[in-house]
Amino acid sequence: MATSYPTSNIPMPAPPDPMSSYMMFPNPLKTVQQRDEEERVILFPEQSFGMGTDTYQYAQYLDNYWRLFHPSFPIIHKPTFRGATESPMLKAAILAIGAQYTDDAAAKAKSRSLYDRCLKLLDQV
Repeated sequence: MATSYPTSNIPMPAPPDPMSSYMMFPNPLKTVQQRDEEERVILFPEQSFGMGTDTYQYAQYLDNYWRLFHPSFPIIHKPTFRGATESPMLKAAILAIGAQYTDDAAAKAKSRSLYDRCLKLLDQV
């Protein structure tokens, strides 16, 4: 025997949107290229790599990263790393770490500045 109950006149709030927590960026409609360009402007505003106009420095810091840091913390898949065309945030992190493995105090200061810009960018997300 089926029982019928009267409906309530109490308004029911809509359930929360389960997809709302997946919207990490303020404008989810931006392309990867647009986000990369915005990151590049923040991370490397004055020079091509943020560490100096000399690409030798870039190569030196990248080499320091792979030789001195990566063996202890292999968090990046080296065969698929694209170097200069990699995302600005990843490139900045690698350069900042690699620069810490020099004896040059100026390089370490630039590394710290780049690190601070990375944190500033991450705070915007």
